[in-house]
Amino acid sequence: MKSVSIKKIVSHGLIYAFLFVISGIVIYPILYSFMGSLKPVSELLTGNTFFPQEVVWRNYVRAFKEAKFFTYTGNSIFYSVAGTIISMFNVCALGFCLARQDFAGKKILRLLILGTMFVALGPMTLYPKLEIMRSLGITGTRLSILLGIITTSSAEVFIFEAYFRSQGKEIDEAAEIDGCNLFQRFFYMGLPLGKPLIGTFSVIFFNRIWNDFFWPYVMTFTNTKIQPLVVAVIALKDSTGEAATEWGLLLAGASLAILPVVIVYICTSKWVVAGVTEGAVKM
Repeated sequence: MKSVSIKKIVSHGLIYAFLFVISGIVIYPILYSFMGSLKPVSELLTGNTFFPQEVVWRNYVRAFKEAKFFTYTGNSIFYSVAGTIISMFNVCALGFCLARQDFAGKKILRLLILGTMFVALGPMTLYPKLEIMRSLGITGTRLSILLGIITTSSAEVFIFEAYFRSQGKEIDEAAEIDGCNLFQRFFYMGLPLGKPLIGTFSVIFFNRIWNDFFWPYVMTFTNTKIQPLVVAVIALKDSTGEAATEWGLLLAGASLAILPVVIVYICTSKWVVAGVTEGAVKM
């Protein structure tokens, strides 16, 4: 009994130590950015201390004004919410069809989706997407940004497919007897049954789209008014017109940019955990 208890203590200690190290690695950059945003330029450039010797809040005041926080945050919220809804619908619908519907070319479609897991589609699709936007004449518009940041991945599709397949086809057979077609089964059965996973991946999609930088940066060269917050924050380094970058101002803007995502995660963390655990049990 003593050996068992010692093993448990050691194993739990190692687990907590590992989690502590990982948490420190994740949290340290955030704390460093926040502490750096409170330092004057002279203290920040020397880099002698982690905590500010002199707390300076004017960096936040300047970032709030020069980054037009409310305007660009509104843009980011629009892109993130709309992109999350569209992406979530695509993944959920495709996973439902692969799990509950037989159609010609299904195996080929699954192989094509599976093949995208091993290819870095981001760099490969940038130029084709840009040419499509140019041919449609919508570059520099909100629509071009939204179409470019809609995010899906094969892993998420297969997770939803496994989730819907685990529920059995008896529900579909009962719905077909009642006269429901594929679309009715998806909207009245698939979406309600998939709520745990939908809640989890909605937060993931929201965070991914909120932090997307390169595509919105390319699309807003000619129209800075539609920039999301993460792109507008980077522009702060050139806002003074001086040769030296004001890192305190830039770090304050970065801290403001991650604040909404942190708030969203804190408010939805229990749904994320519930979705992950229920999805694991279902699969």
